[in-house]
Amino acid sequence: MKDQELFAFWRHDMYPYVLGATVEKILEDGKVQTKEYGNGYVFKPLLILPLKEGKELRQKLGELEAGYRKAQDDLRKKWFAKALELTPIVKG
Repeated sequence: MKDQELFAFWRHDMYPYVLGATVEKILEDGKVQTKEYGNGYVFKPLLILPLKEGKELRQKLGELEAGYRKAQDDLRKKWFAKALELTPIVKG
């Protein structure tokens, strides 16, 4: 278990509201330091998984985020078109 590579997720302020990375070190206070973010950046994990499962979950979250961004862009375009119908001088 000690040599098992781990993947941690922690809160983030943007959709999907979590970030994740490979655990490099677990500190005494329970926070993690990650390989990807490097020395000096520590996070309070919400979830710690074995590396493979963590990367799979991160991939799924990335796919959700891509869909979310596309839906946001589609919504913006739809409502911008409605604004143009009322006020043709509005520019995007």
